Amino acid sequence: MRIRLGNGIEIEGKRRILMDPASTEEDSITLISHAHSDHVPRDVRNPRGFVFSSRATMEILSSFYGADKVNAMEFNSQYDFNGIKVTPLVAGHILGSTMYLIEHDGPRILYTGDINVEGGLTVEGPADLQEADILIIEATYGSPDYIFPDQDRVRMDLVKWAADSVKDGFIPMISAYTIGKSQEIIYLLNKLTNLPVVVSRGVARASRAYLNYFDLRYELDHDEPYVYVSSRWKDAERSVKAVATGWAIKRDFGDAKGFCLSSHSDFNGLLRAVMKVDPEMVITVYGQSKRFAEELRKMGIKAEALSSSFIKL
Repeated sequence: MRIRLGNGIEIEGKRRILMDPASTEEDSITLISHAHSDHVPRDVRNPRGFVFSSRATMEILSSFYGADKVNAMEFNSQYDFNGIKVTPLVAGHILGSTMYLIEHDGPRILYTGDINVEGGLTVEGPADLQEADILIIEATYGSPDYIFPDQDRVRMDLVKWAADSVKDGFIPMISAYTIGKSQEIIYLLNKLTNLPVVVSRGVARASRAYLNYFDLRYELDHDEPYVYVSSRWKDAERSVKAVATGWAIKRDFGDAKGFCLSSHSDFNGLLRAVMKVDPEMVITVYGQSKRFAEELRKMGIKAEALSSSFIKL
């Protein structure tokens, strides 16, 4: 079996498996880790070959992308593709996010997709990491520069900011990713305040799938006061703005207040994931992949960043 970064992550053995590819291929199995657009094939509505994801991801792909040809997999159930056994595991990143444990006649391989070892408010739980020989791990925040503050404290600060802004006569507008982060913020505001939550049509479309799992209350329009949640702010008088993202640890958003609320693990969380899996080799992908591999090698862990050249496993 061999692996490389090409059309997504390509694994070739008894069967060609593509994980989070840019497009599907005939005679290949496509595994989608989660519903963020950079992990979803652009032809997901009319795929070539068979496409699989977790059930919740399938539902988001249907409600948000109009993709109705994705096959649902259940967490912790094993699927056999011509002798290659695949088990989907909870990743903790957003609702439905999935790691894939791949077993064949060689080493056990765990592909994390995007993960969060702490989980969040609108996910199935923290990443369900299991031991494997080869760990293919995301490295979005794979640098010591990215160590997040306590996430529960950040959540409380965000709610307090929104409530204080309304009290002062302003409309708080929170910019967050359409899928995942927006639903967590809606859930947080619903639980801790009585403030109406107004969202964009995109957030509402993504949130429909979440209603199968979480009680979210939101509207497309409401008289003031309200809190607005979307990937983009809208024009409104007396508005104040905020951004909820892990990148707030390093970035300045000008007049908008930054809240370091992330759906990813930070550097320390990624290290915890590696230690939990206890692999013989770590292959890093995405984001700070080269830096994370370098940091792991400093710790005596065999690691390299995945490239377009095949690695034989």
